[in-house]
Amino acid sequence: MVIHASEILKHFCNEIILSTNNPEYYLFGYKCVSDQIKGIGPLAGITSALREAKFSQCLVLACDMPEVKSELFKVLMDKSEAYDAVVPVNNGFVEALAAIYNKSSVLKLENMQQKKQYKMIEVLKNLNTNYVDVSDLVNLHPELFWNINYSTDIY
Repeated sequence: MVIHASEILKHFCNEIILSTNNPEYYLFGYKCVSDQIKGIGPLAGITSALREAKFSQCLVLACDMPEVKSELFKVLMDKSEAYDAVVPVNNGFVEALAAIYNKSSVLKLENMQQKKQYKMIEVLKNLNTNYVDVSDLVNLHPELFWNINYSTDIY
């Protein structure tokens, strides 16, 4: 699934960073960063990747979302000007792990970590976030945000 995510992102990015605590991911040949604070969820990975990024806008895509299409990031990029985060929303569900984050938000993210506020929904409330309705895109691709956490999720 790392390959799928990198295939989607490489059309938009000059740099791909894998945020992982798993040494096996180094085999994919991309720059890898591990969480500065372990065990706090996606916030740590996003913060670590943003800290290492060379560019101001960073596309974030969880590797367990195999149905995400490049059209999603085209939509988000068109609405990314002057925001800390641009996040898709479908039927009221915020998809914080298929979004765009600005490198300039690192200090705010670190502050959230220091306050032990790790839930992405709360983090986004403390950023200048553009919530983008993508229901039209989901109507075209109903499984766009399908998430696989276990092999049993595939069947």
